[in-house]
Amino acid sequence: MRGWILFDERSAEVKSEAWEQGRIVEAGAVRSLDIEIVSPDRFDMVIDHEGGQQVVLDGREQDVPGFLIPRLGAGTDYWSLAIVRQLEELGVRVFNGSRCIEASKDKLYTHQLLAASQLPTPKTLLVKDLADVALVDQYLEFPVIVKTLSGTQGAGVCLIRDRASFEDLLNFTRASGGHDPMILQEFIAGSTGRDLRVIVVGGEVVGAMLRSGGDDYKANISQGGTGSSFEVSTAIEELALKTAELLQLEIAGIDLLFMDDGFLVCEANSSPGFSGFEEFTGTDIAARIVNYVAEQLSLEPTSKTKL
Repeated sequence: MRGWILFDERSAEVKSEAWEQGRIVEAGAVRSLDIEIVSPDRFDMVIDHEGGQQVVLDGREQDVPGFLIPRLGAGTDYWSLAIVRQLEELGVRVFNGSRCIEASKDKLYTHQLLAASQLPTPKTLLVKDLADVALVDQYLEFPVIVKTLSGTQGAGVCLIRDRASFEDLLNFTRASGGHDPMILQEFIAGSTGRDLRVIVVGGEVVGAMLRSGGDDYKANISQGGTGSSFEVSTAIEELALKTAELLQLEIAGIDLLFMDDGFLVCEANSSPGFSGFEEFTGTDIAARIVNYVAEQLSLEPTSKTKL
């Protein structure tokens, strides 16, 4: 069966994850899945109430693939999400779907959903800008984590240790004309420089990796951190599975923070990078993803729709 990975190798927003996509293509060949990496800029879309919806690739109509694996993560823009939606409407099986991508890409929305389901997360504020320092005093305390609404691999996250540093950041954003909403989040001291990346595929926890950033408050492997295999306890498994289920993520990277009495959900990723995970844990994540895709496709009818 033929499938596509939606991935933009030109994106400069985050470190390229072309290696992961190549691993999925290789693993797909083992399961007789012909997987092609396609970039969003190769698509055009036609919506016609008489002729139906069409997606044109490289200026040509062709058979719809049997499945799509979006691998854009925080780099998913309006155009890319529109492509995913259009393919969904054409009957293509998507791992993960557009609604899942939206929910996990928007960090605030993720925390809203988690809190509504009483899953443990850091206390979080959304502010129109950083003008009101008093909000930190009222609802949080320094140090505080400042995040953009979307981002990955540690990008768009900074630690503000005290009021003076917060005011410096405020002055900087004013001078640069920045007025975008930002997230303020409580700093979890027990997880300084370390967290857990838990991979979930098809409702099962594949494994967990301890990520350590040394003296840095970030633990991302892409930011120079190191990793090691971590035993999956019942608490870790339950929290990761509940988070993935809530966000309807079939393939997910759930990041957990350490607390004295358990864990907090830091964020959820719909297209998690896994090069470090495979390196440090020895787990073949690409094979697990492809095996799950193949198993699901064997249970579902193949779409006959044309592009």
